[in-house]
Amino acid sequence: MTPTRRAALGMAGALAAAPALAHGYKRRDLDIRHPWTFEQEAARPDARIGMTLRNNGKQTERLIRVETRDADGAEIVAPGGVVEIAPGASVDLHPKGPHILMRGVRKKLVAYDNIFATLVFARAGRVRVEIVVETPPDA
Repeated sequence: MTPTRRAALGMAGALAAAPALAHGYKRRDLDIRHPWTFEQEAARPDARIGMTLRNNGKQTERLIRVETRDADGAEIVAPGGVVEIAPGASVDLHPKGPHILMRGVRKKLVAYDNIFATLVFARAGRVRVEIVVETPPDA
């Protein structure tokens, strides 16, 4: 086996072994990076959803609504119930700041599983995202 082929196979193996947790979506000038929530033992839990929203455009973008079939309802927990993303800026959604709250999730939230939601933006429109369930940091 040539050194070049061996290096290529080594790189492929390293990539295959890397965790597949980072995922993202792009719609127009908007990047949505790694939607996530934490694992929970409760039946029909409320889930706080985090992610990073990046506006690469020249006009302000706004997350105005969240829809889901995987919970009884979803709301944006932020001032005015809207998340604004300034041009060229990023906003981190996380449980201790602005975030999405899914009430009454219809399945147990187990690590490495997923749930789905549709994010509705003023300019970019509707974007369906997969929300990865992660192990809490203190677990």
